[in-house]
Amino acid sequence: MARRLRVSSGGIAYHVLNRRVGRRELFSQEADYHAFEKVLSEAYDASGMRLLSYCLMPNHWQLVLWPERSGQLSTYMQWLTTTHTR
Repeated sequence: MARRLRVSSGGIAYHVLNRRVGRRELFSQEADYHAFEKVLSEAYDASGMRLLSYCLMPNHWQLVLWPERSGQLSTYMQWLTTTHTR
């Protein structure tokens, strides 16, 4: 069963996170953190999403994002998570 579509209005700050299944380790070495920060930078260049803060931990990451327009958050998160996975 597919997840219900989330509504994300522009002009509102959102706290988003992504945790690995089973709370397993996502970042195991310092290079993993740097690679994710590079993807964050590329995501900004591609979308212009305002990133207010972020926190990277061994098994998950958290972001505070402030989209300018409705729907921007979903597009950004899809790009970010699929790019990081690859």
